[in-house]
Amino acid sequence: MARVSRWRVSTSEASAMTNRSPNAVRRLVALRRLARHLRGVGLSAAWLAGVGTAGAVVSMRKAYPQTPQAAPAQGWPPARPVPEGRLAVAVVLGASGSVITDALGP
Repeated sequence: MARVSRWRVSTSEASAMTNRSPNAVRRLVALRRLARHLRGVGLSAAWLAGVGTAGAVVSMRKAYPQTPQAAPAQGWPPARPVPEGRLAVAVVLGASGSVITDALGP
């Protein structure tokens, strides 16, 4: 009993495949395999980046929740205007040198 193929190939494709050398067919198959593997790696990397980004967003939202929007205070007096002239400002410096240099900077 003869085996019948279910795949239908056009005559132009069939003649194109028979006119190629075996090395050309092997290179074409290797190129298709490489493209399939690269596509798989690319999709895997995109999926991993998406999952990582989603995890980072969820973690950041949990670590730094949004502040509640409070209504303006009722019954508070309005802010006083800034006085003219010099203002007295107190500066507290720490024991480390970097804090002191930050205070002395511009």
